[in-house]
Amino acid sequence: MIQHGSPRYDTLRNVIAFAREVRIRFHDTHEIFASVIAAEPKNGDSFVVRPWGVSTTRKFLYEEVARATPVRNMAWEKQREIYAAQAISLAPAAAEPLPVPVA
Repeated sequence: MIQHGSPRYDTLRNVIAFAREVRIRFHDTHEIFASVIAAEPKNGDSFVVRPWGVSTTRKFLYEEVARATPVRNMAWEKQREIYAAQAISLAPAAAEPLPVPVA
């Protein structure tokens, strides 16, 4: 379990709080790219993101995250590939994924 005030916890919180777009790697080696929607107050245990290509938001606990890094510059083609892949893999069964934008 991640401890409040530990360097790892503080680093994760800072990345989530200040980055708009993030790459999140989970302990199970699963990885997503997402837009940060909200981080909970200072002692909160979770944050809300919208994975690229999915219209719904997801809430994650900080303890589920192995690493979070801000997404700075990315080629549009690479971003579209990620968007399309996540739209298929993360979309709820009942909901339709967002359409993939065409350049």
